[in-house]
Amino acid sequence: MELTAKDVRNVEVLELGMKFKNLTILKLEYIDDKETRSNVYKQFYRVKCDCGAEYVRRRASILYNRKHSCPRCSKTYKTFLEKGDTFGKLVVTGEVVKVDTTGKPLCYTKYKYECLCSCGKLTVVSRDKLVSGHTRSCGCIKSSTMSETFSKENTFEYMVDGSVKVSLLNEESLFFFLDQEDWEKVKHHSWRLHNGGYVCTNKKGDSHRDITLLHREIMGLGLGDSLIVDHRDGDKLNCRQSNLRVCTHQDNNRNRLNPVETHEGELYGVIPYVHGKFNWRAAIIVDGESKRLGYFEDAHEALQVRFNAELKYFGEFSPILSRKLYEKYDLEIPHEFLHLLQNPLDL
Repeated sequence: MELTAKDVRNVEVLELGMKFKNLTILKLEYIDDKETRSNVYKQFYRVKCDCGAEYVRRRASILYNRKHSCPRCSKTYKTFLEKGDTFGKLVVTGEVVKVDTTGKPLCYTKYKYECLCSCGKLTVVSRDKLVSGHTRSCGCIKSSTMSETFSKENTFEYMVDGSVKVSLLNEESLFFFLDQEDWEKVKHHSWRLHNGGYVCTNKKGDSHRDITLLHREIMGLGLGDSLIVDHRDGDKLNCRQSNLRVCTHQDNNRNRLNPVETHEGELYGVIPYVHGKFNWRAAIIVDGESKRLGYFEDAHEALQVRFNAELKYFGEFSPILSRKLYEKYDLEIPHEFLHLLQNPLDL
C-alpha cells in the first residue's frame, strides 16, 4: 500500500517496508544531530527503487518530493538519453556531439540529440527541451495548428454607415469594425484577438512569430516600420480609417488616459486636493516632466485648465479631444485650437 506524507506525519521513525510510490524503506541509515530543523530533516533512510537501485535519502525528500523514484529511472534526472526514447512525436535516434580541434566536445552541442519525427523529418533537439516537454515535434504540430487557423473564416456583417462588423475567431462575443474597402483587401485572412487587445493574424508562409496587426496593415506599415498607428478614440477594435492615424511613439503615448476615481466620477489630470479653500489640483506630464497647472475650488474649472494644457502641449493628440470627452464634461475649446477639430472623426 502506497503512503503519503499525511499518513505518516505523526510517525517518529519510518518502518521497514513502508512504500512511497516507487520507493520502499529499507532501514534508518543515520540521524544528523547537527541539523537544527525539525525531525523530518534529521533522519536519513536507505530506500530501494522499483528498478532495484538503492540509495540514501532524507526523510523530508521521501515524504514531500513529487518524484518518488531514483535518479537512474527518472527521465527528469536522466543525464543521457538512449536511442529509442520517445517524446511526443519524436524518437531519439542518436546523440549529436561536435568537437573542437583538440577533440573536446563543444559546450553548445552537449546533450543535443538527433530525433526522428513521426512525419518523417529529422531534427536536432536539446535534452532539456525533450525532457521538459517543450519540444514535442519537428514543428509539424505548430504548422498543422496554423493551417487549421488559416482555414477558418470570420463572420461579418455590412453596416449602414459603410463599415463592416466582423467577429473574432478566438472571442466570438467581440467584434471589430473597419471600412468596406479595407475589408475586401483583408477578408481572406483569419483575424483573431491579440494578447495586447489588437486584431491580428498570421499570414501564410510567415513564421508563427510574425504577427500582422490589422490597424498597421490598413495604414500600410510593415513589421519593421518604426512608426506607430494611433487609435483616436482609444478603441483598439475600431479600425476604421477615420479612427486611425500614423504618428510617432511619443504622440501615441500622449493619447492615453489615466482616469482618477473621485466623487465627481472619472476625471483626467485632476486630483482631489483638500487644503484651505482649494479642493482640486490640475497637473500634466510633458516629455517626462510634471507640470502643475494650479489649485481650484471647482472640479470643472480644474478640468478646463487641464484640457487647455493638453491642447497646448499635445495638440490633436490630446486624449480629451480625441475621445470627445469635452462634450461629456461641457468643456470649451479655445478659439486658437478650433482648427484641431478639422478631421474626419470630429466633423
